[in-house]
Amino acid sequence: MDKTSLIGVILGIFAVGVGMVLKGVSVVALANPAAILIILIGTAAAVIIAFPTDEIKRLPKLFGVIFKEQTLVNTVELIV
Repeated sequence: MDKTSLIGVILGIFAVGVGMVLKGVSVVALANPAAILIILIGTAAAVIIAFPTDEIKRLPKLFGVIFKEQTLVNTVELIV
């Protein structure tokens, strides 16, 4: 698994939690079904609106790419 993707997901969740606490809202407020529906389905709807169907069909494969360790091509080999 790609470490930076995992760090990014954890950092995003942490940022939402800390932001809620700083605003005086309990983090437990995210544990209700209405909040989960708004966050997950709302995000999915925004992504579907923003991209054409051909791009959306590639999402499962792209999630695989995000969370797998990638081997980078040596730039010297690429140039030669």
